[in-house]
Amino acid sequence: MKRLTSFIKSLPLTHFIRNERAVSFNVGYTITIAITTVLLIGIISGVGGLLHAEQDKAVNHQVTVTSDNIASGVMATDRVANTDSTTTNITVTQQTPSQTVAPQYFIELRNDSTGPSVHVETSTGQHQNTVPITTETQINETRVTGGGTIYIAHTVNTDTGERELVLHTGEA
Repeated sequence: MKRLTSFIKSLPLTHFIRNERAVSFNVGYTITIAITTVLLIGIISGVGGLLHAEQDKAVNHQVTVTSDNIASGVMATDRVANTDSTTTNITVTQQTPSQTVAPQYFIELRNDSTGPSVHVETSTGQHQNTVPITTETQINETRVTGGGTIYIAHTVNTDTGERELVLHTGEA
């Protein structure tokens, strides 16, 4: 055994076996890389969450603004139509954002138990806003796809003969 030990000590590579600095350097380098990677992943996921939250705020804002604009257009159309009893057809053009953060949205005129309202909802259903409106004219419940020109029409229903408010995206 003494011979073997002296033989191993006589080999020129034995100083690498006893030197722990190289292992220490590699371990430190690996730990540094691992910590840096974990920190970068945390920063990236945090920024991703922040961007998602900001996108939600933007969609909510766009839905709210669009519903408010359409509601004011419907009420204005109703007021104008009811100032002159001889007027039967009035159409008001309302522009809605063609590009929004949400891929698609819908605008509805509703008349439910709470009264008439304008309801705007994204295609996913995650973002929506309802604005109650006051009109003298009956509401014809309609749903149109938002984006571009929306027509708010005050017409006489050919079936019932009653005046009504309706939304559509076709020609005026």
